[in-house]
Amino acid sequence: MHRRSAFCLLFSALLFLVAGRAHAAPRDAAATQKIDEAVNKYYLATEFDKAEALLKGVLEACEDRCSPSVKARAWMYIGIVRGSGRQDVPGAKEAFAQALALDPNVKLDDALSTPAVKQAFGAAGGSGGGGGPAPAEAPAPKTGGGGGGGGGQVPGNMECTPNVREVEMQRPIPVACTTDEPAVKVSLRYKPFGADDWSTVTMSKKGEYWQGEIPCSDTGTTGKLHFYVQAKDKDGEELDSYGSKKQPAQIKIVSRTSEEPPAYPGQAAPQKCMAASECPEEMVGTPACPTAGGAHGRGNKGWGSPCNTSQECDVGLLCQQGDNGRTCENAPKCDSNSDCPADAVCKSGTCDVSEEGGGATAPGKFKRNLIGLHVAPDFAWLSGSDVCASKDYSCFYAGNQQYLGTPQKGHGGSLNGGLAPGTVRILASYERLFTENIGAEARAGFAFNGGPKAKNGPAFLPVHLEVRGKYWFGKDVFTRKGLRPFVALGGGMAQVDAKLAVTIYDPTLPANARTPQLDAYRKLGQGFVAGGGGAMYAFGINHGLVLNLNLMVMLPATGFVIEPSLGYQIAL
Repeated sequence: MHRRSAFCLLFSALLFLVAGRAHAAPRDAAATQKIDEAVNKYYLATEFDKAEALLKGVLEACEDRCSPSVKARAWMYIGIVRGSGRQDVPGAKEAFAQALALDPNVKLDDALSTPAVKQAFGAAGGSGGGGGPAPAEAPAPKTGGGGGGGGGQVPGNMECTPNVREVEMQRPIPVACTTDEPAVKVSLRYKPFGADDWSTVTMSKKGEYWQGEIPCSDTGTTGKLHFYVQAKDKDGEELDSYGSKKQPAQIKIVSRTSEEPPAYPGQAAPQKCMAASECPEEMVGTPACPTAGGAHGRGNKGWGSPCNTSQECDVGLLCQQGDNGRTCENAPKCDSNSDCPADAVCKSGTCDVSEEGGGATAPGKFKRNLIGLHVAPDFAWLSGSDVCASKDYSCFYAGNQQYLGTPQKGHGGSLNGGLAPGTVRILASYERLFTENIGAEARAGFAFNGGPKAKNGPAFLPVHLEVRGKYWFGKDVFTRKGLRPFVALGGGMAQVDAKLAVTIYDPTLPANARTPQLDAYRKLGQGFVAGGGGAMYAFGINHGLVLNLNLMVMLPATGFVIEPSLGYQIAL
């Protein structure tokens, strides 16, 4: 009985330890990925300071949330960086001692170790080798035709280039494929080293080839890049392929290679992209500088390095808040700006620093107050017969002397209908955005070029007051440059004066003045309702040129007015 109780207690204790170990290492997967990234991206590129800083950053980020074996592996690679990279064998031995204290079974990466480093590892108490980076997914033997893109044979019957094993960092990779099937759509899918998701490029048919390009923004990290191609018919059914998601082709991205850079068949290889920090201001945004974050480029801080803004981090990294402060971390994938953290925007499916730099407006958050200045001419629709005998019009001689006579019926001046230019307005505006698509705007200002005051009539009202609601079309419209269309509905207080020349006949006038030419004024308003729309062209995230068109119905002196306006708005 006592033996059974003791066994139960021991079994419960073992379960507790196993469960505790399982919950104590929630960061193992991320830490392992970052260790491999330190080796492939920095150590193999002989950037030893960055490699060691990244590995130490892993250890700091791990705290008690990584297993001893993972932390031991990080210390093992610190030893290799010191011994094989810097020729600091005593420093390597100290790192190996730390690794073996955490996990006596940790294995040395023999492929990256010099004889002196292997000896230091043994002197620290280690034995055996084989602790290299986690192997990349290897494609299975090919079942159809075509090369393996440098990564062995792949399934499918499509023929694709390039047939290279290695590509230099920051070079675009042109992919050209042929298929015997009558494909309607061909897609290239790829995943750079360290990425979690596949990116997609829709290929275009040029001659006998379907062509698509992996941009150099996704070849900036050393390691294996996987890709595959799918051809589909008009119903979306797969016709043929080159590789697959489970068995992709692969190309190794390296810092230097003796292989020729990839190119489309019969064409020269595209130009290598510059690092962001190397791009001159006049080349930012060109194909040679697609990863530049701005005129001042990007910093060179690696993963895990302390930072204040994303502008300090290397390309492909963003400065994000973690348990130990703000550090450079892998940029997440995205569909729109709202998927990205602060100071970043969505570019080609990956979050990146905005074009205005690491301290720009956060995506999903935007400046909600817009002020503007506008010029607006008025065009009124004028029509009627015997207008100089009508109470709706006032007729004046040149010099603004009012005609007060009574023209002969049928000869009082006829307007066949048309737009007549009239008053001109200078307007200031203030708009408040309640959401990224809905806002309310007030416009106020003065009108000029009003008509003369008629006898017993009101004086021209030069004031313009207007309130309207606006709807802006688009997603993340105020966090990107370019066209921003809108519609609006509102009303306010204004008067529109317009005139057309007419000729009348008045038999009561002196014989030589019975057919004078007069200016027939139509005074519309002094209130209105209006609908319309327009667009802003944003030259920057926070400013742009605005074209607006108001369609106005004037009240109580009824009439129809078209009022275009041109202005400039700035977000505050």
